Amino acid sequence: MSWLWAVFTVAAAGGQVPRNAMQKELTATLGMVGATQVRFLFGLPFAAAFLAIVLATTPLPWPQLNAPTIAWTVTEPSHKSGPRLSCWRSCSSARSSSRPPT
Repeated sequence: MSWLWAVFTVAAAGGQVPRNAMQKELTATLGMVGATQVRFLFGLPFAAAFLAIVLATTPLPWPQLNAPTIAWTVTEPSHKSGPRLSCWRSCSSARSSSRPPT
């Protein structure tokens, strides 16, 4: 069973290829925000199924939905979002300036 991680890693990598291709097509059609929303809505049932499996097969309790949990879920620590956001802004402005006019 110690090799099982390799099977899941290869399966996940194989799943990224079609996802990236579809994301590229969706981005051209819906824009960046629309394509991202589609991606997360598509993943929601899988996340719910994973949570159900974990709760059914382990003695873990249902996660508490209190203010700290919700705040942690919808925000990131500032040390993670600071540099990445500034890079995302500069990278996205560089991408948009290098695009040919439509």
